[in-house]
Amino acid sequence: MAPTVVLKNDEPVLAVGSGGANRIRSAILQVFLNYTDFHLHLKDAVEAPRIHFENNALQIEAGYAPLTVEQLRGWGYDVNIWPSRHMFFGGAHSVGRSPSGEFEGAGDSRRAGAVVQVA
Repeated sequence: MAPTVVLKNDEPVLAVGSGGANRIRSAILQVFLNYTDFHLHLKDAVEAPRIHFENNALQIEAGYAPLTVEQLRGWGYDVNIWPSRHMFFGGAHSVGRSPSGEFEGAGDSRRAGAVVQVA
């Protein structure tokens, strides 16, 4: 759902799509930022903990620093911490191209994703 292709210099560097209703946008954006801005390996970018804000509540997957969560609460956010990764946060299956030009894939474990490379 919501397939997204990211280009750099007119060349594809990332393709990502996700199921997850209202959480599609936040799942895709977080994978995109993790991969392109924070330079995580694609599997790590997909598996990183996620957040989602909706209906005045901030949903946070386990894995964020407790100090960060407390700071968000201190700013007045209604915070709900999930104990583990959960498909509530989407399933962002992805294909990327590393800086060296190699393709890599990542299936999101939140939705039992898998990758097969065909040579």
